[in-house]
Amino acid sequence: MMEFEEATSLRNPPLTTEQCKTIFSSLVVIKGFNDVLLDDLGNRISDWDEDNTLLGDIFLKLGDYLKIYNSYCVNYAFALKTLSVCDKNPGFQELLQSCEAKVNHQPFVFFLVTPIQRLPRYLMLLKRLLEETSPQHPDYSNLQKASQRLAQITERVNEDLRSATEMNRIYRLQEKLDCEFQLIAPARYLVREQRKLRNVLPNGKGGVKTEPCDVFLFNDLIILVAAPKLLNADLSATSAPRLKLRSHCEFEHAVVLKGLDSDTLTVTHTSQKSITVKFPTPEMRDEWFQAISQHIQTTKEKAAAFIKEATRSASYQKKGTTQPETPR
Repeated sequence: MMEFEEATSLRNPPLTTEQCKTIFSSLVVIKGFNDVLLDDLGNRISDWDEDNTLLGDIFLKLGDYLKIYNSYCVNYAFALKTLSVCDKNPGFQELLQSCEAKVNHQPFVFFLVTPIQRLPRYLMLLKRLLEETSPQHPDYSNLQKASQRLAQITERVNEDLRSATEMNRIYRLQEKLDCEFQLIAPARYLVREQRKLRNVLPNGKGGVKTEPCDVFLFNDLIILVAAPKLLNADLSATSAPRLKLRSHCEFEHAVVLKGLDSDTLTVTHTSQKSITVKFPTPEMRDEWFQAISQHIQTTKEKAAAFIKEATRSASYQKKGTTQPETPR
């Protein structure tokens, strides 16, 4: 982190101070909390008395500080989006490679997601301590209360961890795209993907031709990429070739149609190029048709609800009255 902060003060900085803050978010506070926790646990363990030493009170005391992890999780998608923007700067790529070289070339995003994985591990530790502690031990009540408190916080963080893991997959895909298309968005997630499909295109002679493609379905759009040499490769591999984005279609103004052939479908859009895909079997085509239809419908419903709420808010502001709270 220090290297990134120092880089913001260079004459031609590879990232701005604001970008640095967004990427690392509340990491300094989280590190400080863990330093205190380590010191407190170390002091107790160094003077260990099996019958009287307490550990649960340490976690109870620091319980409120654990909520900082929620803030970090909420910011995680924005951190990855900022990272993808910075990664277009050759100076930033050089900085990133230099930092990764110091940690055996582990991907930078691996360390960004690590704090999110920390809380579930603390909860596992407390549960194990409870199992090994007699109910008559003076620490039992503290361990029980700390475990319950941490479980409430961890429940939310576990959801964020799943989202973060999914976001990492999108980030790795974003890194491999050969264009400026912004794939990372806070509410976006990957629904399914399929390799070795065929993209159906006009051949310029009144007929059609097909080209190999990989298809990625997200909750709000679909993209086709052409990467014949990468069909069986790991997207996270640093030596993998770039992915060529063939086409994409966002779902807010889209419609999906089954083709005349039993193994094709087309996603059309009011202002974007249509996408036609040929599947190996009619059954696979039908599965993808159902999935795409569902997410197009959901996207449109969310957009309509947003417009309705915005119109409602504007109406109250125009009248100069207070908008009543929406019933939950």
